[in-house]
Amino acid sequence: MKISTKSRYALRIMIFLAENYPLGPIPIKDIADKEMLPLKYTEQIMSKLVKAGLVSATRGNHGGYRLTNLPQNYTVNQIVKVMEIFKTVTPCSDSKNIQCPNVNKCVAADVWQLLQSTIDELLDNITLLDILQLQQDKLNQPSLYLTFLERKANIINS
Repeated sequence: MKISTKSRYALRIMIFLAENYPLGPIPIKDIADKEMLPLKYTEQIMSKLVKAGLVSATRGNHGGYRLTNLPQNYTVNQIVKVMEIFKTVTPCSDSKNIQCPNVNKCVAADVWQLLQSTIDELLDNITLLDILQLQQDKLNQPSLYLTFLERKANIINS
């Protein structure tokens, strides 16, 4: 299975928006610049993310893009499924939409369905919050969003 460039870039954009969630809307030019992505390509990706309801757009002087929900409520699978034309590894791996006349006697279809369910389960269990934690650990620098959550929790517990 090959994940498209659009999916890879969309995940990078969503991680960036998650990290900067406390700052509010981020201008598209800032997103493209920080992630070193072509502006036109970033616009195409943002359009799909907005249409899917994962991101909201605000027009005007202080406008930009932001997540429509908290980072912990997004999974990698949600993002990938929005961006991919083919949502499964093979046509036979979609157990809900089997068009092959041999599906009931083809063991290979069972293998592809197992592979697909394994991929889906893995990607359904990785959230943007998980990725921010991994990023913080990998870069050994504090995450803006994780620091925001920690301070918020401290205020509530005080």
